[in-house]
Amino acid sequence: MHDARLLLPAAGAWAGAALTFVLLGTLHEGRNAVASAVVGLVVITGVGLIAFAVLTRRIPAVVLTACLGTLLGVASAAMQVVALTAAPLAEWVTARSAVTVTGVVSDEPFTRVNTRNAGWQGNSVTTVRFATTAVEARGGGVAVQVPLTLRVDDPAAVPPPGTHVRFDGRLAPAGPLRHSAGTVRVTGEFMQLRGPGPIDVAAATMRTALRASITSLGPSTGSLIEGLAIGDESGSPPELTEAMLGSGLSHLTAVSGGNVAIIVVVVLGAAALMRLPMPARIVIALVALAFFVVLVRPQPSVVRASVMGGVVLVGMLTGGKRSGPSVLATAVLLLMLLSPHLAVAWGFSLSVAATAGLILIAPWCRVYLDRWPLTRRWPPPIRNGLAITGSAQLATLPLLVAMGGAVGWVALPANLFAMPAVVPVTIFGLLAALTGPWFAGLATVWAWLAAPGAWWIARVAFISSELPGARLPWPGGWLAAIALAPVVLAFWFARHRLGLAIMATVCVMVVWTLAPPERRNWPPTGWLMVTCDVGQGDAHVLNIGPGSAVVIDVGPDPEAIDRCLTDLGIESIPAIVLSHFHADHVNGLPGALRHRDVQMVLATPLLEPTEQVDFVREILGEVPLEFISSGEVRTIGPLTWRALWPRRVINSGSRPNNASVVLHAVLRDRQILFTGDAEPEAQAAFLPDVPQVDIVKVPHHGSRFQHPALPSTSGARVALIGVGEGNDYGHPAEQTLDAWQHALIGRTDTDGDIAVVDRNDELGLTRRR
Repeated sequence: MHDARLLLPAAGAWAGAALTFVLLGTLHEGRNAVASAVVGLVVITGVGLIAFAVLTRRIPAVVLTACLGTLLGVASAAMQVVALTAAPLAEWVTARSAVTVTGVVSDEPFTRVNTRNAGWQGNSVTTVRFATTAVEARGGGVAVQVPLTLRVDDPAAVPPPGTHVRFDGRLAPAGPLRHSAGTVRVTGEFMQLRGPGPIDVAAATMRTALRASITSLGPSTGSLIEGLAIGDESGSPPELTEAMLGSGLSHLTAVSGGNVAIIVVVVLGAAALMRLPMPARIVIALVALAFFVVLVRPQPSVVRASVMGGVVLVGMLTGGKRSGPSVLATAVLLLMLLSPHLAVAWGFSLSVAATAGLILIAPWCRVYLDRWPLTRRWPPPIRNGLAITGSAQLATLPLLVAMGGAVGWVALPANLFAMPAVVPVTIFGLLAALTGPWFAGLATVWAWLAAPGAWWIARVAFISSELPGARLPWPGGWLAAIALAPVVLAFWFARHRLGLAIMATVCVMVVWTLAPPERRNWPPTGWLMVTCDVGQGDAHVLNIGPGSAVVIDVGPDPEAIDRCLTDLGIESIPAIVLSHFHADHVNGLPGALRHRDVQMVLATPLLEPTEQVDFVREILGEVPLEFISSGEVRTIGPLTWRALWPRRVINSGSRPNNASVVLHAVLRDRQILFTGDAEPEAQAAFLPDVPQVDIVKVPHHGSRFQHPALPSTSGARVALIGVGEGNDYGHPAEQTLDAWQHALIGRTDTDGDIAVVDRNDELGLTRRR
């Protein structure tokens, strides 16, 4: 138990930092009085307990240290939140100001490509981590050192890490719980002020050399070598990414404790062969570990593993005890003080959970496997591998479920089969990176030696992910993670068939109650807007906060729009916008109003068809009806829009369609164009005012009546089409689909409800049929 004395203060520091970020860390969206009061209450309670303990000595030391750890976590996280939301930068972020930024590029550009596994396709966004030294906006400037996230269109234009640059861009909020003061969309060229330092140059050269050494290998094999050696997954083909996720092997390319252990063991071994004294060995190992972090970039799992490795090495140098629990707790405490934002990083949580499983669960698993009649005759390496893999999988399973990850039986055998290849691939990959800058031929040899192991891991991933039941239909989220408890109890009672049957029944009932099949994993995490499947009509829901949304059109069916809003958990609607008064856009109004707080309804000023206008007025009752005029600007929470149309009545074509409200909306740094049922005549009129946007609601259900310049003028990468399955109008037309083929297309007739999801500055679609 003495080895675990630091576990409680470490857990307290982690919980305190996480609580602070959850309550105060929703950056640029305001810090409300309730959140501040809760954090203040935690601090006052902790200080009071410590003071009481000091004065009376009645509180056990274990409680005292836990309180002290919690206070340290709260204080560290609060200081970081204050730094990231300090004036005047916070005001500039909220106002989305044009800025000139000076600072240092912190990392290589990272392009995230969507995968089919989550219903995502083709679209990608490139981001770069950046550390500022000065920011200028609105005729003023401030010297400030905070992290920013850059969004760039051309990754090749980004200077290498360590370069001091100056550029123009536009600020936007970074979103909640991110280690960033804001996001900057880069609009100008990077002006280099000073080149990177020698360490950054060496790391970049080695990464480039590794990539050059694997060019002759297949994409899957080469990307796995790169991933295992330096943690770079950018070159992974989408099908390999999906297979790694489905087989439970994706953690292999997230550089973590295993890689750090390999580095430390190899360096210490080489130093021992040179007969260096122990202090010299430790110092060399620490230097190698620090350079390894620079080489692979400081991801959360890398930082955690490296700090743990450093603690172990310092312990060896001082002759202290190096037990697993105390090392893990020390590392967590240090990181909560130095980088408290890791408290809310999934990668850090998974890394700590896996390490805790290896330290606390693996020994028990090994003893059990040594005694179990079925496994006690197996070779020791297989028993050890099963214990290590099983304990890590078991420890991380609740977190994976909470993240919405797949639950399947294949992860355990897949990891067992892949494990023997991990070490040689990692070592040979690192040797290729180290020797490549000077001996390209030798680096190629190392890469070829790593290739068989990488090929084997890829084959295990592809085969495992396609096995029956590889992904079980378990819901995602924290409630689903809690629902795993009956499964654990079921295994505990597995010796009794009746107990197993009872617990299995309870488990199924819990799952079906918490998340019936039609509502599992919905809405998806990070959803920006949803185009509802309401039949032949339009209905769009814009997420402006928990339980709150702005709705644009409500479709033809009250039950359909009510179902969509209920599934999204929408209880408050500050505004409903009716683009025009045709039935397929307004007849669902009773369902949208049902049991919800609707503050106002906005509509086109053309009151046609009159019978539908009368219907809307009757249904609204006391809910105010207002009309939108061209040029009008409104802001509702994080949503701002400018009305581009209608400016006049167009008598050709359909008058109501051509009088549709056209909005240029900005929601959390994403620009959206809503076009109603505008036909080519109206489209030609408002087209000069259309800016470059991210998302377009394709006009008139994707009919053939489209202005040919709209796709190129808008530049949208996501195109949404609300259309009924098997409709009689031929919507959407083939020529319209062809015109938008450059974009990610979502259509409700084949996809059902469509969520536009913004995760890590990446737009994609999650479909729910």
